[in-house]
Amino acid sequence: MADSVDAVAVKNEIPEKEICFLYFEITKQSPTDRIEMTQKQVVKGFLKENTIVNLPKKEGRFYLELTDDGGHVREVRVIENPLRPVLESYDIEETTTHELELEKGYFNIRFNDHPEITQVKIYIIHQGIPMLLHTQKI
Repeated sequence: MADSVDAVAVKNEIPEKEICFLYFEITKQSPTDRIEMTQKQVVKGFLKENTIVNLPKKEGRFYLELTDDGGHVREVRVIENPLRPVLESYDIEETTTHELELEKGYFNIRFNDHPEITQVKIYIIHQGIPMLLHTQKI
C-alpha cells in the first residue's frame, strides 16, 4: 500500500520552474570578435512573457537565438552591442547620446530554462542581416 501512495505522490509533483542566466565576455579582435561564455547560473523562478522586451533589430545590435539540438529556434533576444554602449549626457538645454567603442565588454541573457534549449547562437546585425559570431552549447 505504501508503494502505491508514493507513486501517486510522484505523479502529482509539479516540475520546478527555473530561470537560466548565461554570462558572456566579448573581446574585440580581428577579423571577428572573440566571445566566451563565462558562467551559467540556474535559479528557481519563472519569467512572465512580458518580462523581456527585445530591442528592434538595428545595425550593430546583437541577435541571439536559443535553439534545440535540431537547430529549431525556441527563443530570440535582441540586445545592444556590448562593445559599443550608448551613453547619455545631460545639459541644461538638451540631452545628447554618445556611442563608445570598447575593447572588452560583458553581457548576459536570461530565459525560462527548458530541457530542449541546448545552445545559443550569437549574431551581429550587419546591413540588416544577422551574421553569425559565435555558437555555444549550454
